Amino acid sequence: MKLAANMYTVCYCAFMKKNKEKFKLKQNDQMDIFYRAFFMFVIQMTFIVCLLVFDSFDLTYKNDTAVNFCLFFTVLILHWQCLPDARNGMYMMKYALTCPEEFNHPTAAFVLGFLQTTAIFLTEICNLLKSFDQKKPQDVIVRFVGFGLILSVPKLLHPSMEGFDVPKAVGKLVLKKSRKASINGPQEGGMIARWAFNMVYCLFKWFFVGFYYYFFPFVVIFAPLFKITYLVNMTD
Repeated sequence: MKLAANMYTVCYCAFMKKNKEKFKLKQNDQMDIFYRAFFMFVIQMTFIVCLLVFDSFDLTYKNDTAVNFCLFFTVLILHWQCLPDARNGMYMMKYALTCPEEFNHPTAAFVLGFLQTTAIFLTEICNLLKSFDQKKPQDVIVRFVGFGLILSVPKLLHPSMEGFDVPKAVGKLVLKKSRKASINGPQEGGMIARWAFNMVYCLFKWFFVGFYYYFFPFVVIFAPLFKITYLVNMTD
């Protein structure tokens, strides 16, 4: 399992005991990095919640070939952009569950993976819903660029932290045992209510593997058709 460097993964690696010793981090340093990552999550969610709560969405089918082509390919490209970061979050949750003894704060490490994956899922869903509202190809592309910038925020923040060497530690995670063996075995590492965190991880994994990875971009095609079919049946 290989992680790509962004603010979430940098903070995640800072919570590892070996990196704390290697980079001589104090607990205050770890919490400072965590607060920065959480603040960044709040910024991302502020944009998303404002759109989801205070805006309306129109799922009607647009009978315009250019708009539909732009709609499908912008959603597809954004999906490709989201996949590595969503996979990062899944790996982070799995590793924190399987090897909690390697972290100073395994619960916080799991939460970082949860935050990253949640931010990715909600951003892509919001982009999909807002794209349906656009009536011109250029409007679809502008929306796509805007949501792409929201996704890139975690990658833009950590390079601005001068004198900070933890990003060098971001890389490959090696599992020494299976997740099921860790959950069913002796509860080590000080992670409270691991069964609940394991349930959260399983729900995210089922959604990621069963629907999100392969089929999410095609919602842009089937959602309007489903609405049309539903309305036709209602009128009949």
